Amino acid sequence: MLREQLSSLIDWSERPNVTVQVLPFGAGMIRALAGSFNVLSFAEAGAMDVVYQELAFSTAWVEGGEGAAQHVRLFEETARGALPEAESRTFIGALIKGL
Repeated sequence: MLREQLSSLIDWSERPNVTVQVLPFGAGMIRALAGSFNVLSFAEAGAMDVVYQELAFSTAWVEGGEGAAQHVRLFEETARGALPEAESRTFIGALIKGL
């Protein structure tokens, strides 16, 4: 089952509109790991970012403004700590071979 899931990640990573990056344990403490959130950005000019957060006992939406901007910065910070796309695919491939 795990092999199939990892293979699926590699397949998805080859799509032009999908980015898969591995965040290695060596990246240290990442603030984004304190909670789960999704940033929804829209191509339409002037459209604001919307953030969906999953909290312990509820969910929350943040629409635009500084709250959404903070989450965008947090996402970007996390992506900078992750392996680049090609290295992430190599890393996942090595995991598959090790199974």
